[in-house]
Amino acid sequence: MLLSEAFSLFMFEQRVKNNSPATIAYYSYFLTEFLNWLEITEVEELDIIHYKDYILYLADTGIKSTSINTKIRAVKAFYNFLIDEEKIGDCSRKLRLVKQSRQEIIPLSDDEIYILLNSFDISDNFDLRNKCIVLVMLDSGLRRSEVSRLRVSDIDIRNKHILVNGKGSKQRIVPLGDTAAEFLALYLERFSVRLGQRSAPFFSDRCGNPLEVNAIDKIFDKLKQITGIDRLHPHLLRHTFATLYIVDGGDLETLRILMGHSSIAITQIYLHLATNYKLLKDKHNSHIDKLHK
Repeated sequence: MLLSEAFSLFMFEQRVKNNSPATIAYYSYFLTEFLNWLEITEVEELDIIHYKDYILYLADTGIKSTSINTKIRAVKAFYNFLIDEEKIGDCSRKLRLVKQSRQEIIPLSDDEIYILLNSFDISDNFDLRNKCIVLVMLDSGLRRSEVSRLRVSDIDIRNKHILVNGKGSKQRIVPLGDTAAEFLALYLERFSVRLGQRSAPFFSDRCGNPLEVNAIDKIFDKLKQITGIDRLHPHLLRHTFATLYIVDGGDLETLRILMGHSSIAITQIYLHLATNYKLLKDKHNSHIDKLHK
């Protein structure tokens, strides 16, 4: 069997599983990269050496281990599909991801949040839009892809909640604070003509099209320059939301639901971040200081 035929079967299987369009696009993009790199055309020639060589090739390009694993997860899924279909031998135990170097996540401080939220000129329509995006991500913990998918019908200003279409087409409801609701109401009022239909994208570009993830990244690149917060990126707002939720007394299971995590093991990282946040914010209880008084 040709690898191109196996690729088509794999992608067909993803549609049969009713995977989200984003998941299907992910597999298509990164598997095409892998297949273009390969110098073979037949499935029968594919083995574990190709998998490992591809990891080494990606590492030589200088990209981060997290980025390597993003690409490799798609390749691993393709290998496992071929193993299940008995097209290649079972090498599933050898299909390992790259060991990732862990960098400490430092959530935004209160001062940094203040600087960020006051960096917009809301007399400008698109600055108002951008402030609303930041508030939704910071106050409700949305991912940038979830922000991009929001429709007018998903925002309930009166009852202060958002219907979020998350990963794997899973839906959840998250609350809105008073400040976020206030600015979203102003945004709705100002863009009333464009947002007239309930199915319209809530956040759009200048042509009225849904605001793409790449456009959100560019907004944050600009905000990084304006605020001087060098570590600022979209996902940091989600980390900050979750950390402050724990710091303010929220429980882990409720946070898991709000974040849209499938397992509480993923959510538990925020216990560690909340502890670090408190250590950075509170005065150090130094035993040495007491000895020197």
